[in-house]
Amino acid sequence: MRLLNAPHTMMFATGYLYGADTVLDVMEEGKLADYVQRSFNELLPTVNTTESVKRDFVEDIKERFLNPFNKHYLTDIGMNALFKYHSRILPSLLSFYDRDGRLPETMVFSLAAIIAFYRPDHQKEGRWFGKRGDETYSILENQDVLNMLTSLWGKIESKTLSLEELVEAVLKSKQIWGRDLTAVSELHEEVTYQLHNIREKGMKEALTNLLNKETTV
Repeated sequence: MRLLNAPHTMMFATGYLYGADTVLDVMEEGKLADYVQRSFNELLPTVNTTESVKRDFVEDIKERFLNPFNKHYLTDIGMNALFKYHSRILPSLLSFYDRDGRLPETMVFSLAAIIAFYRPDHQKEGRWFGKRGDETYSILENQDVLNMLTSLWGKIESKTLSLEELVEAVLKSKQIWGRDLTAVSELHEEVTYQLHNIREKGMKEALTNLLNKETTV
């Protein structure tokens, strides 16, 4: 699950807000493909098996991602993304942190991207929609979580809540995580920093800045 499903969840919001529509689009765009590779690089040390088995499995997954006959839409992957992040990515993030004493940057960035994706633009017939440029997309999430997110983003728009407070509320949600994630050192600050970059600079520049940082795994 960590190597097959986690990259899907990590790529969906980043890729979609960057301008991609499918997994294949992500894999064929240079910076997004680099981002996916960094995702694998962070995930690999958290999987307990031999290096050769892990590397071979990753190559098989990338071949699957590059299959031109598999129209795997990012917005489909994005259904209930926070709960998928909880089950597919959070264990690896915590394992990476325990092992290295620092946060895995790509996993953190992907969480900020999901929160950005969940920013609502309007509601129609009881459903919430976000916007990517001139396009609209459905926001599909557990109703209670969706209510929380739309309320938080509404307070951002009315300037009664800061971005830091929005991220804090999301990380503190035991309904999503089963625990208070603000207890993870620097996670609140780093998610807020990346969410600010995505909002202020746009996904392309924010991702470029992430990729330009020197990282060691």
